[in-house]
Amino acid sequence: KHGIRFLWMPEMTGTFAYLSTFEDRLPRMIAGVNLDMVGQDQDRCHSTFNIEQPPEAMASFAPVLLARLWDGLILLEADSSHSSLSGAVRHAVTPFSGGSDHYILSDPTVGVPTPMLIQWPDRFYHTSEDTLDKVDPVMLARIGSLAAGYAYAVACAGENEATWLGHEIVAHHTCQLTQHAQKTINDALAATDAEELGRLAHKMREAAGYRVDRDKAALESLLRLWPGASELTRELGQHLDEAFRREQGRVEAVCRQRGRSLGVDDLPQPATHGDDPWQQLAGHVIPRRLYRGPMAFLSIIDEGSPEERDALWNAVRKAGREWFTARTLAEYWIDGQRTLSEIVKLVQLETGQAYGPEILAYCQFLAVKGVLTLHPKNQTTEVSIA
Repeated sequence: KHGIRFLWMPEMTGTFAYLSTFEDRLPRMIAGVNLDMVGQDQDRCHSTFNIEQPPEAMASFAPVLLARLWDGLILLEADSSHSSLSGAVRHAVTPFSGGSDHYILSDPTVGVPTPMLIQWPDRFYHTSEDTLDKVDPVMLARIGSLAAGYAYAVACAGENEATWLGHEIVAHHTCQLTQHAQKTINDALAATDAEELGRLAHKMREAAGYRVDRDKAALESLLRLWPGASELTRELGQHLDEAFRREQGRVEAVCRQRGRSLGVDDLPQPATHGDDPWQQLAGHVIPRRLYRGPMAFLSIIDEGSPEERDALWNAVRKAGREWFTARTLAEYWIDGQRTLSEIVKLVQLETGQAYGPEILAYCQFLAVKGVLTLHPKNQTTEVSIA
């Protein structure tokens, strides 16, 4: 039903060039998969095979399909060899971190959900010892089969495949929701004060609501495969809502029960910190991007003065190794409608990391560079940047 296109290019710079040359193709691109450092001998390279998911701002069927195909491939190979292959192949499904071409394609302004297949870490990464003897032909065959199966499945998908994938999404994420609720219940039963119970109930409600919203977005992506999927996504979305109410109800019932055993009838709401200077501004300003695709950070650093470059690199080091991912995710969540405080919260829900002042400062820096504008909430005029 759909074509399959292979792209060989210089990492990231080639993808930017290709997409800018063929922007008219973007609306027809359904999904992608990025192969980076695959086919390694795991023992020699001390590596693990990872299926890295696209960012949550580009939630889709793609990572669920890829993970399900990998499970099927593992089971098929284990059955044929009468062994437990899952123990012999180190593998994991990991959240988005970026750092390769999928971070460009998966930007919502580009709109091509693209998981990545990668083996990481790698003891020979970017060294002269990264030679052909580090390749495992069997692992290369597995990854080739997985990538080919994924491309074939997307290219041939229609009503049946979309229906199957929709139920896979609901089953997979309902299981995740139940596990999260059970962990929260375990923590609640060990809580020793009412404030902690209130925080746990609030955190569960916030995280579960976010998860359901992203799962519904993934269901909506089924329309890329089957234009008649609207009713299917609506019905499956209702199942997600029901799961949210059920699991949230379980958590709150246990929290109330534990609160009563501590002599508290009503659980307190968690304290907010809206008086912080950065929050006062972030809650009333909406960023709007003037560029398509994620920002090539090094390019704008190179344009600055030596003092400016030093300040930026010092800020990056201070923010920590997760800052690259968080900064990119913040860009993805910018849609011209969300306030900066909403974007900060979404990044925190996706990564577990709080980067409020850093995200505000980064957006202000992009505004100074003229690639982003900041507008007061409910207004169209720009905010002046000091």
